[in-house]
This record gives sequence, structure tokens and C-alpha cells, in this order.
Amino acid sequence: MKVKIIQIWIILFSVCFAQNKSSVLPILSLASHYSNVPTFGLSHHLDNDYTTGSIFTALEGASYFFSQQRINLIRDNTSYPNVSTDLIKYNNNARGISAYDYSKYYVTSQLKYVPIMLSDIDHFLAFRKYWKNEMHSEYVSQSNILDLVSSPFQTRYLKDPEIFIPILIAASVPFWERNEERSLFNTKTINIFGKDYATTSGSALKIVNDFLFLSLVAVSEEVLFRGMLQNSLSEAVSPNFGLIVSSVLFGLAHLPNHNLVYSLRAMAAGFYLGWQYQKYNNNLGRTITLHFHIDFMPALMSFFKSPSQTNGIYCVGY
Repeated sequence: MKVKIIQIWIILFSVCFAQNKSSVLPILSLASHYSNVPTFGLSHHLDNDYTTGSIFTALEGASYFFSQQRINLIRDNTSYPNVSTDLIKYNNNARGISAYDYSKYYVTSQLKYVPIMLSDIDHFLAFRKYWKNEMHSEYVSQSNILDLVSSPFQTRYLKDPEIFIPILIAASVPFWERNEERSLFNTKTINIFGKDYATTSGSALKIVNDFLFLSLVAVSEEVLFRGMLQNSLSEAVSPNFGLIVSSVLFGLAHLPNHNLVYSLRAMAAGFYLGWQYQKYNNNLGRTITLHFHIDFMPALMSFFKSPSQTNGIYCVGY
């Protein structure tokens, strides 16, 4: 109930600042984000941009269809004869159920976020067009989507101390935690979709999955919270107001799927991302680079350090 109240509050708060057509886009994006309903390229169709609208309709529609598939998890005592738990997840690694079923379950659970993230990007493209036309300003990043997606791998960002130092700090976080689990280098096999792979090839599949998913997360959350929400609130009230409120909402948005500590950490990260966005003339490439690496690097380091304690589409064998 508390989570729903927070979600409704975020949307209603945005409505209060919808002073023009462009400001409505963040509201639509937030509403679709929290209702789990894809918008199927609506903003582009309304703007008579049928080509882009059709692309997003196809992408959102396909991902939404697959995300609605139900996977029955069946306990597999053959694969895990010494495990008696019926929990869906055991040590975050599916002990006690079929590795094939868990792999399908994990992918399906990830897919439910894809149409939501695509709708955020869809709304951003329309938002900045409306913003430029109505506000007569290029206050919103005009970089094309390909440039934004590739930004985490551009050296102009990675060589900047304000970017690579926070990334190094984030990558070190898993090593602050005491954990007695064996590392990836002690594993013999990694089971994905019911098939055993050598540690090297199995790890590569897992890392590629995280890479693709977190790339989409970084782009969609940055265009929503910095590209749309922070811009709208900054214009409606003041830049500092936009920075503070969008950062707080960024932290609260992580609360439904994480605990309070994680949400507070996300809020702190949101302040830094928002500050970087303001400092460098609303450069979304910088914030996407930061966002992607402070998500991906800790996940990667955790996988190397203790793979059986890390979420993924795999089960490790020692």
C-alpha cells in the first residue's frame, strides 16, 4: 500500500507542474512506468510521426507479449537432490528448481520492464521536440539515440575523473561485504536454460545479459528523470528545485523493488547524476555513462566474487 501511495504521489506531483504540452510527457512516462502498461508509440502517432511510432509499437508490443508469459517453476530433485525448499529463489540462485525453468522465469521477469523502459525513451523523443518548439530552447539534450546508447563507451566521458572515480568506488562496493561463498574461479560449470556450460562461456552469456539489460535501464531512467522530469521542474520553479525533487523521486522509484537502504543510495546517486547534468549543460551522455557503469560494475564484481549469491539466468556448479 505504501508503495502505491508513493507511485500515485509522484504522478500527481508531476501533474501540478504540467504548464504546457511538453510537460505532460513526463507524466505519461511516469504513469506508464508505474502502471506497467506500454504506450505503443502513442506520442509519435499523435505527432504524425508514424515511422518512429510504428518502430516503438513493434518493440513495446513484442516485449510486452513475451513479458506476460507465465512460467511454472517446478522443483527438480534430480538436479538438486539435497535441497528441499519450495521457494522460488534459494540464495538468489534457484536452488531446488529446474535450472531450465528458472532461466525462463528470470528472463521473463526481466522482460516485464522492457516495454516500460522503451516507453520512457519513446516519450523523451517526443518531449524534446515539443520542448524546443514551445519553449524555443534547446535546454534538453539534442543528441541522437545512437549517441546516447553508445555514450558509456566513449573515451571523452570515461577519462574524466568526475566519471571514472565514482565508477571505481561503485565497483569496489562488493568487496566491502564479508562473504564466505566461493568465487567464480572455483566453479566447474554454469547451467543456463538447463544446459551445462564451461565457466568461461557460461560467464560470458550471463555478463552479456546484464550488459544489454542495464544499458537499457541507464538510457531509459536518465531520459525520464534527468532529461524530462528535472528539466520540467527546473523550468517550472528553479534549477535547484528540479535537481532536488527529481533526485528524491529517483530514490523513491527504486523502493518498490529494493529495500530502504538501496533506495537511499539511489537517491544519493540521483543527486550526483543531476548535478553532473546541470553542470555540463544538460549532457545526458555523461549521466548515462555514470548510470550504466555504477549499475554494471558492482553487478560484475559481485558475480566474480560470489556467483551463487548473485541474481542471474544461471546456476553454478562447484
